[in-house]
Formats: sequence, structure tokens, C-alpha cells
Amino acid sequence: MKLYKLTFKCISSMTKIPDGQTIFGAICNIVKYTKSEDELQRYFESFKNEPLFVHSSMFLDGLMPMVKVGLISIDEKNKQINSLPVNKQLTYLSQLKKLKKISFVSLEIYNKYIVNGDFIGLKLGI
Repeated sequence: MKLYKLTFKCISSMTKIPDGQTIFGAICNIVKYTKSEDELQRYFESFKNEPLFVHSSMFLDGLMPMVKVGLISIDEKNKQINSLPVNKQLTYLSQLKKLKKISFVSLEIYNKYIVNGDFIGLKLGI
């Protein structure tokens, strides 16, 4: 299978990066209106054996999606919370909430920590 990288240039304001479903819908509309309904059905049928092409969500240039699962275990969170004074526990939970909002990381961080599964190094910033 050949891999292609498409680069899109934003020519107006955007409120969010299009996800895979949005891209799929756009591709379907393009095929339907530039080719035909039959060609769109052929594209759908191709998924049964070998797709004509597949797609993924968009990523900002130089960034990769941030891992959300497994970064900090529940046991680790509970241990940390229980070790803190009561007046610091809410601050810690607030910091964890900020971590959940991270959507993308640089390619350097992605390759150094996430590809290698080094979540401890990522948390410590080593």
C-alpha cells in the first residue's frame, strides 16, 4: 500500500481541526458530486476487501495526538492525593484536569516518550 501525506492550508478562520468523520464525509461528497453516486457506492464496497484509500484525522504540522490512557494510573492518582494535605488536593486534581486537555505534543516528545511507552519520563520531563 502506498502512503500519501496531504497538507491542507487554512485560508479562513477555524474553530477546530476536522476529525476523521468530517474528512470522510467531505471525501464522500467530493466523490459523489465530481464523479457519481455509483462511484461513491464503489468506494463504499471497496471497504469489504481492499479499500481504494483510507484516511485519518488531521494533525497539525509537526504535532502528534497526545496519549490519554495510561499516563497516570488511578492507583498513582489516589496515592498522590492521599499523600497531600487536604488544602493541596484540589490543586493537584486541577493540574490533572489540565493534563487531560492536552491534545497534541511535538514530534520530539512523541518519539522520545510516547512511541517508547516512557510515560514516567514524560511525567518527569526527563
